[in-house]
Amino acid sequence: MLTYLSGSLCDAVTNQTNSAARLAAMERAGLFLELLDETDPRGPWYRFYGLWAAALRQEASRILSAEELRTLSGRASFWYERHAMMTEAIEAALLADDISRAALLIDSSSTGGYQWDPPTLLRWLSRIPEAVLGNYPGLSLLFVLLLRFPQGSENTALPDEVWERIETILQAAEERVHRQRDLAWLGGLYAIRALSVLPQDPFIRAAQYAQQALTWLPQGPQHGEANRPEIRIWRGLSLFILGVKSVHEGRFSETPQFLQEAYTCSLITGDRHFTREVLLLLGKSSSARGELHQAAEYYRQIVFSAHEQEDHEHTAAALLDLAWLSFEWNDLTTAEQHIHAALELVQQREQQSGNLAAFQLALLSHARGQTVSAQQQLAILFSRLQTIQASWALWLSLDVLIWQARLHLVTGDLQGAQYSLEMLDFHEQDVTGERHVKRTILRARLLLTQSKVHEAQDQLGQCLLVARAQWQMRNALEIQLLLSLSHAAAQQKQEAQRWLVQALAQAQSEKFLRLFLEEGEPLARLLVSIQERGLRSYVQTILRAFAPRGLASPQRLLIEPLSPQEQRVLKLLAAGRTNPQIAQELIISVNTVKHHMKQLYRKLDVRNRLEASEAARRLDLS
Repeated sequence: MLTYLSGSLCDAVTNQTNSAARLAAMERAGLFLELLDETDPRGPWYRFYGLWAAALRQEASRILSAEELRTLSGRASFWYERHAMMTEAIEAALLADDISRAALLIDSSSTGGYQWDPPTLLRWLSRIPEAVLGNYPGLSLLFVLLLRFPQGSENTALPDEVWERIETILQAAEERVHRQRDLAWLGGLYAIRALSVLPQDPFIRAAQYAQQALTWLPQGPQHGEANRPEIRIWRGLSLFILGVKSVHEGRFSETPQFLQEAYTCSLITGDRHFTREVLLLLGKSSSARGELHQAAEYYRQIVFSAHEQEDHEHTAAALLDLAWLSFEWNDLTTAEQHIHAALELVQQREQQSGNLAAFQLALLSHARGQTVSAQQQLAILFSRLQTIQASWALWLSLDVLIWQARLHLVTGDLQGAQYSLEMLDFHEQDVTGERHVKRTILRARLLLTQSKVHEAQDQLGQCLLVARAQWQMRNALEIQLLLSLSHAAAQQKQEAQRWLVQALAQAQSEKFLRLFLEEGEPLARLLVSIQERGLRSYVQTILRAFAPRGLASPQRLLIEPLSPQEQRVLKLLAAGRTNPQIAQELIISVNTVKHHMKQLYRKLDVRNRLEASEAARRLDLS
């Protein structure tokens, strides 16, 4: 019954005192016994040869009753415990059918720092009835996690009987902690409930359980228990789940309060995997809030940490999010490098990352002027996503629909844009948060294309209030650009410039570029008229970014092209020449110079020589 033998262990099991000498004699006699370790302070260890050991076990089962075998195993368990061999002590207790003792050993060892592989723990805990398990809330929670998230399984669906057992275990544990009035453990139970349903129902049940857990878990220096590692874990987990909900619902005004504390909890407990999960969510939140550089810092932390632990999935996820930021900064080469690096890491193992990368590559094609190819790629991706039964596939398909509608508008296909919007409407209950705002923006774009300017402005104005209230600053910037373009279309130049200046001032520190480039030539023309001193450098950077798209030549950006003579007059003006000096150099009259100046002011939409000189510099005409 014993795999490994020592004199002391055999004495304890057999109630004898000469086992060490007998083992040594058997080993010398060659009676199928081999010496394993004679340096152990607990005495030399031996092992019978495999076939002989099997024969001895069979003989013991024949001559000893089940009760006698349990008694011997129980003695072995106590010896193992005294010698801090906890794995063997637990195994022997289970062989002795002493389930209560086995549960006690597992619980005390777990709190004492022992760690076992998940399959071993699952095998042990599966032997313990719910009535016994309920006396150990920590084991109950551990068992629920092992049942809920089987090792090596990516499938979050479980058979009904497993769900029933999970619920039975949690109810038994909850009844006990209620009787003991232990609110901290009650909070832990609800944190685990929240985690259990997170993959299936993250935004209702999981969030409700997490909120309930936080009401019971101690917090702050006035509570001595608040610094217990398990309390930190449960608080961090519950706050993270609420952060997931707020990000999904687009309420980025709330996310920092949840995620910053969750991040702190993860650092204190030393769970680097959980830390990376929180950092990913912090990055997404920061990006939506328009804090691009902060988001990039979060993602770089993930790449560094995940690389150290060879965590390819988190590395790939962070690289794909860095690709979004590079895309926003119009660094398309770096964006593509990040995407391919992520794909190389996950290859075919991670379906979500692979499809997200395909989405990003399609948008890169559009950014490089290959819009028809981008539309084809999006159509293929959308069809593929329809075959995947997962929540991430649904949300990604909605993002694909949003961009399909956007590209239909770019190509002038209003019917296609309308169809994509109708598809989004079909998924009304899933179009929440940022996607809801983006759908409203798309509707306003369609109205502008149909020359329904006032109706579009009404929708954009209401949408802007929502975006600002929820700190969806990237969406708010896009809305302000559309309001600027809508006023320009209505010949309301001052209002158009006011909205554009407002957007530029808010976008400048984070160096947004794609945001402006996506609006095309109409916005480039408006940018030429911006004279604010603090925005000049940023405006010129944006205009230079238009150049590869063929939109940054002076003749394309101006409301009305300059004649060759007007260009010569403008160059001399920008060089600081007076009207008489210009007239002398061009061999024309001063009145003719004045006439050209009047035309220049009108075409450049400026009011004086200084503004005209600045416009000439931005247009490379100086």
